Order: sequence, then C-alpha cells, then structure tokens
Amino acid sequence: RRAGEWLERHRNLASAAFHYEQAHSSGDMVRAGLAAAEQAEQAGMYHTALMLYQKIRPHMRIEELGPRLGQALIVLGDWDEAEELAQRLPEDDGRVRLLRSQLQFVRGNFDAAQDEAQKALEGRSADRIQTLIRLADIDLYLGDFSSAQRYGHAALKDAVESGSDNLHARCLGIIAATEFFGGDIDTAHTRFSHALELLKG
Repeated sequence: RRAGEWLERHRNLASAAFHYEQAHSSGDMVRAGLAAAEQAEQAGMYHTALMLYQKIRPHMRIEELGPRLGQALIVLGDWDEAEELAQRLPEDDGRVRLLRSQLQFVRGNFDAAQDEAQKALEGRSADRIQTLIRLADIDLYLGDFSSAQRYGHAALKDAVESGSDNLHARCLGIIAATEFFGGDIDTAHTRFSHALELLKG
C-alpha cells in the first residue's frame, strides 16, 4: 500500500491503482484508478481508460461509473455496448442524457442528440461545460455557427473560471472553428494559436 501512496503522490496513477489492488485496498484503488482513467483520456489513451474502468467496475455502482465507461466505449467505436449500458442507467440523470446525446450524434440522429443535450443542461446534474461543448459541437456540425458560438462562449466563460487549460483550449477551438467556417480566418487563426499555447503549458 505504501508503494501505491508514493506512486499516487508522484502522479503515476495507473501504477498506484495496481499496487492498491494488490494490497486489497479497494477504496484507494478506485480513487487512483478513476484519476488514472481521466489522465489517460486527456492524453487520448482511451483503451487504457477503458481497461481501468473495467478494473474499477466491480467496486463501484454502475450508476456512478456508467457515464464515464459509456463515453470511453463510444470513443472506441463500441456503440452497441455503450447503448446497452445507457439503457441500464437512470433515464433522468443528466450525465446519462449527455451519454445518450453522444450516442445519437455518432449514429447521425442530430435532433435527438440536441434534445438530450438540452435536457441535460436543464437538469443540472451533468457537467455544465461538457454539456455546452456538446451543444456547440452539434450546432457546429449542422452549420448553425451563431448558435455554436453562443454555446462556445458560455462554455469558455465557465472553463476559464474552472482553471482547466484543457477545457479552456477546447472551448477556444470550438469558437475558432465557428469563426473559420464563418469566413473570419484571421480571428480564427489567432484563437487557434491561443488554444495551442494553452495546451503546451
């Protein structure tokens, strides 16, 4: 267990989760595993995130883990399993609505995707920034640049307040995309460059 604590302090979270598991410290393993999965997702390593979620699954209520697990399944293209999972989760949970919105979007059901995301935003249990980003993404794809920009700016305001450079950069990228496709190339370039600087740290 001490090895796990040392690894966790040094942000080697996946290894920390493994050591906690070996020490039969399930609470510590879940905490470190969730943090490691989030770290993996931010690096685009969704196979690693999925492996960690599957390791955590026996120790955590599916209502809590399900939305995260479903997101990883969607990114990895396992839409049927993600849909099966979503059907077992509480229908009115905003995080589940956001998951269903993503499923509808990848299947090309854009009106349903928009409706689920809007209900997630109204319900307030989903992450507000992620929900605003989802709504902006849908509008951007549909070519409604003014609406996408409105959602993007709302998400940006919250992202700046959150202190997350990743979220800040993502919101800038969405707004820049609306500017680029709207013909404002110079402003879009400046905004994209700002986003890249944030990601470089």
